[in-house]
Formats: sequence, C-alpha cells, structure tokens
Amino acid sequence: MILSSLLLCAPLMASQDTDYSYNPIGKRDPFNSFIHADELPVGEEATPLQLYEVEQLAVTGIVWGERTPKAMLLAPDDTVHVVQTGTYVGRNWGRVTEIAQSHLVVTEEWMRDEGNLITREHMLELKQPEGLNLGR
Repeated sequence: MILSSLLLCAPLMASQDTDYSYNPIGKRDPFNSFIHADELPVGEEATPLQLYEVEQLAVTGIVWGERTPKAMLLAPDDTVHVVQTGTYVGRNWGRVTEIAQSHLVVTEEWMRDEGNLITREHMLELKQPEGLNLGR
C-alpha cells in the first residue's frame, strides 16, 4: 500500500522545478526571536521601576485633585517612586494609563507572532488603613 502511493507521487515529485534556490536577502531569519528583551524602544531609557514585575509594586499614596495626579509606588527594595500617567512600569514596558482616587492602572501591550495586539491591564489598589474612609 505504501509502495503504491510512493509510485503515484513519483511523477509529481519529478515534475517540480529543481533550479530553485532560496535568497535570504531582506528576509527575517526564522531562527532568531523577534522579541528582544534587552532592546529599548528608540529614545527611551529603562526606569528603576522596570526592574520589577508590576505585581511586585505596591501603591502607598496618591496625590489627587491636581492637574496631573501622581502616585507613589513602593518597590521591593523599599524605595518609593513617584509616577504619573505615561510613566513606564514593569519589565514588559507597561505604562501608567490611569491614576484614580483609590487605584492605579498599568497597561502592557505587545504583538504576538500572528500580528495580534495583546493588551493586559493591572489594577493596583491603594492600601488604606483600617477604619479610614476616603470618600468611597
């Protein structure tokens, strides 16, 4: 059975053009990853908050009622960083997209192999002391 199917395919295989050669000029190397974690976007420098995952950071304070609200993030190394909308946070080049009275939102975006844009939002809640009600 297998031999008969090979004999049927033999004429098809012989009829193919054997002069084809692959030219890699101008094409991406399929064996190299298209994700380069160490490369920074053009004109950007990594911030100290990009040494950590977003989940490792804690919101310790929010300055609300200003034209540009600001938040204080506590890093695992016990340093506090002041951020505002647009600040890069996390290892995946997430950006602060919202600062509200009780929380902060960090949005990460990246492209998949198929070209689909993936978006992930992290909401970091402000930890309030017990018994304190700040307008909720």
